[in-house]
Amino acid sequence: MFLAIPATLLLAAPAPPQEPFLTLSGPSPGSEFGASVAVVGDLDGDGTPDLLAGAPREAAGGSRAGATLVLSGADGSQIRRHDGAADQRLGFRVLGLPDLDGDGTADYAVSAQRDNPAGLLSGLVRLFSGATGSLIREFRSASTWDRFGECLAAPGDLDGDGVADLLIGAPNDDWQGPGAGAVYVFSGATGARLQVQFGTDPWDLFGTSACGVGDLDGDGRDDFAVGAPRADAGGTDAGAVRVVSGRTGAVLLRLDGQAGQVLGLALGGPADFDGDGLPDLAVGGVEELVSLTQRPGGVSVFRLTDGARIARFEPDDPDEGFGQAVALLGDGDGDGFGDLLAGAPFAGEIGGTGLAAGAARIFGGLTGRRSFEWTGDANQDRLGAALVAAGDLNGDGLDDFLVGEPGANPAGAVWVFHSRRRPGIAITGLVAGGVAEVVSSGGRPGDLAIFFFGRQGFGETTFATGISLDLASPVTEAGRAPVDAAGVARLLVAVPPGAAGLRIWLQAWHAGSAGGLPSLPITAAVG
Repeated sequence: MFLAIPATLLLAAPAPPQEPFLTLSGPSPGSEFGASVAVVGDLDGDGTPDLLAGAPREAAGGSRAGATLVLSGADGSQIRRHDGAADQRLGFRVLGLPDLDGDGTADYAVSAQRDNPAGLLSGLVRLFSGATGSLIREFRSASTWDRFGECLAAPGDLDGDGVADLLIGAPNDDWQGPGAGAVYVFSGATGARLQVQFGTDPWDLFGTSACGVGDLDGDGRDDFAVGAPRADAGGTDAGAVRVVSGRTGAVLLRLDGQAGQVLGLALGGPADFDGDGLPDLAVGGVEELVSLTQRPGGVSVFRLTDGARIARFEPDDPDEGFGQAVALLGDGDGDGFGDLLAGAPFAGEIGGTGLAAGAARIFGGLTGRRSFEWTGDANQDRLGAALVAAGDLNGDGLDDFLVGEPGANPAGAVWVFHSRRRPGIAITGLVAGGVAEVVSSGGRPGDLAIFFFGRQGFGETTFATGISLDLASPVTEAGRAPVDAAGVARLLVAVPPGAAGLRIWLQAWHAGSAGGLPSLPITAAVG
């Protein structure tokens, strides 16, 4: 359709669309810093949201006492820390919250995995003032085995008092039978229990994960979702997610997995993943070790308004634990679609990145294609064991994110990523028999833009030279143009007379000394 201009593709190593802004290290060897991560509001008054990171094996307060570090989102410096007592494993989970105590500063919650002299799996949750670090209140369970505090979530304001509330999961709660599970919702203002939801059957593990989902039913109150990864309605260990009314506790929606998917181990959202203006939810599941080498996993994205599954992502290998942690970014590259962030903490192999070095991957909502991967570099790093969407940390309009690497030598690590806007592309004058102008903007001055088109839709095409496109094969090079001082490359192309009505897909590859970067892809019809 276009007049192809033959040329040899440039050798260009892809530049990552996201770059680590900060790398934070743990307080002491073996502390497993990065086992949990969260973003909280601006605590130190510098205009940047701040960070929470758990180190559940930190030993300052005693063997495996645990600690939570509160860190500057601007430079990673420590604002304060909270230490547990011996064997508590404080920092097992962390959660940023809005202002609960009315002092104008965001607050936060921290859970300890154990809270009894016998070291049994019943935890505690502490709610701290973001302004001073003082304890606002503490939540404990009367049980000794319920894993209270296994998940923490901010469900929004469920009781309508203008203050956000707190959800705590206890997936081994036995009210409905051993391991049926439960979640408790507490008033953020008073600490009073507002609601309790129980699992349906023994060993559902309801309450393993949870998140707020906004007001889905339009009743003026926020709602929430809870994972039950061992629920069997869809088959043995299919897993399920229950979406619950914050006002009444009624079930608004139920999502069931298929046998062995363990759906609901991790939840992320809500965000508009596919650009239809409706909220979506990412749901991860990882089967327990089914052999000495295999931890099958996967991630599904569901539309929250009707429960339709709109995307499914599978692991590269069956042993990587893909889907143990998930998050949805509102938009991480500027294409107007959401993006899925998923952890695979057991990815890697001996002789490569390392056994269980781990990985974090991003998949675009526009194309469904993987656009980013960050990997650990040594055995047992477990990068991607924890991750979270961070909102816009640096004010560029894109969602940023955190990735935990609790096994990084020597003390664990947290990576803070600022998302990077990809160059744009547009076409005008796309009329049969005419000359169209293709423009790619937002590039680096001095780079070379190589323009491609295809007829098969969005997909994946990778050349041996390193050029990697979001277009399905086959693709054709349409031409090249330098990127000017304003970051713009322009190309004129002839449109064949008989092309009216044809649809094409376009993308530019920006090649330069800093590596290659693909533009956002678009589609257009010939007039």
